[in-house]
This record gives sequence, structure tokens and C-alpha cells, in this order.
Amino acid sequence: MGGRARGVGLRLVHAFGWPSIHLPHGGPPWNPGTTGLRELAADMVLTDDDFSTIVRAVREGRSIYDDIVKFVRFQLATNIGAMLALLGASLAGLPAPLTAAQLPWINIIMDGPPAMALAVDPARDDVMRHPPRDPEERILNARRLFAISRAGAVMALGTVVLLALARPACGTDTALTMAFTAFVLFQLFNSLNARADDGPVLGRHQFRNRTLWLCLAGVLAVQVVAVHLPWARTAFGTVPLDATQWALCLGTASTVLLAELAELAELAVRAAQSALRGSDRAV
Repeated sequence: MGGRARGVGLRLVHAFGWPSIHLPHGGPPWNPGTTGLRELAADMVLTDDDFSTIVRAVREGRSIYDDIVKFVRFQLATNIGAMLALLGASLAGLPAPLTAAQLPWINIIMDGPPAMALAVDPARDDVMRHPPRDPEERILNARRLFAISRAGAVMALGTVVLLALARPACGTDTALTMAFTAFVLFQLFNSLNARADDGPVLGRHQFRNRTLWLCLAGVLAVQVVAVHLPWARTAFGTVPLDATQWALCLGTASTVLLAELAELAELAVRAAQSALRGSDRAV
């Protein structure tokens, strides 16, 4: 970039997008002795004359923005799912699938660690291949709101249906424990959905956040404790589940991931059809 500037004032054309350099008016642009006001007025200050510093800063900014989106998607989908599950069970004449003791357990213990792990998710390999986003774009745009609502609805529907089907076969106490367990397990798959905002749900990037996987393993372990240890059963009003019942809970919870995969597959088919129509017109 020339010169040995201690600081260069920059303006970002798009938030977390490619920057353009706006030099100050008047005076030598890289005079080390007159950079104080420029640093105060700048959106970004370079501490060296290496342009790759900008690239690293933009990459980090995009990664932070993506992590905010993941955190919000995960938390809102869980809260919407819990509210819809309680509402749906009430309308269906079923007992509440989540008790007053279980709701804080879900919100603090089951959701907290995975959500914090999503907030420090490593950047994807293709994070710099995307065009700059619109600075006026909302975090909760229409597409993300639909994805969040869909995930919440799937979690609620799965929880209520499992409760309704298991109640006559296993008894009310076991059915309620299964509904509670299924809702907790929904969060394991929902965390994977939250990481796939603009990319594949299943891919190498899913295995790069070791903290998240440790948190998910911990969530599963403490849920086993809540279901099988006597003192925990007393606190949360649960009863032990056998292997078949655990498998039913896990299968029900996986539907939120299958719904996301089906949506992405449909989008991929539409994109392929559009590309084929474009090539036909070109010919």
C-alpha cells in the first residue's frame, strides 16, 4: 500500500464485506504524525501496511456474523418449539409435555452450552467466496424466519405426536418422560440445522467444532441422568426408559434434521432446473 503508516482510515462498503479505502482530505495520507483524527474517524484501522490484514479482518467479521445467526436460529427455534408443544398438547387434551422443572432444565442446561459453542463456531472454508451481504439486511430475514418456524413446528409436532401415541401404549408417566426426552434430543439435531444457514447440513465443517460435540455429548449424558438416576427422577418427574423407548425418542428427534435436508434438496433441484433452463435459452 506504500508508506510506513501506523494507521490507515477505512470505510466498509458492506458490513463484513469487501472494503474500499477512503483517504482523508488534505495532508499526506500516510503521515505517521497526523493519523490520530483519521483513526478516530475510521471504521477500520490498519496497524501495518499489509493488505492481507484487511482480508483477515473481513474473514473474521463474516465468521462473527455467521455465528450470531447460528446462535439466534438455535435459541429461537427451541423457544418456539417449546411454546408450540405446550399449546398443541393443551389443544389436543393431553397433559403438558414439559413441566415447570423441565423448562429451566431445557433452557439453561440443555440449550446453554450448545448455544455458546455455536457462538464460537470456526469459519467455514468458503466464507470468503460469498458476495458481500446487503448492509440493510436483517439477521432475521424471511428465509431464516421460515427456517426457524419450521424447526420449531417440527419439534412441537414430534413431541405432541409421540406423547399421544405412547400414552395408551406405555402409560402417562412413561409417555411424558419420552416427550421430555425427545424434546431434549431435538436440540442435538437442531444445532446441526443452525450451522447450515447457507450450506449443506452434513459436511466436513460439522466436525470442526469440537466444543459443540463435547457439549452435545454432555447434553445426552445429563439427560440419561435425569431419566435414570432416582434423585433426578424425583426432581424432574421422570421414569426410566428402555432401549426401544430411547430409540423412538431419538428417531422422533431426527425428524427436524430430515425436514432441513428435504428443504435443501428441494432448493438444489430448483437451482438445477433454473440452470438447465438458462443453458437451453443460451443454446
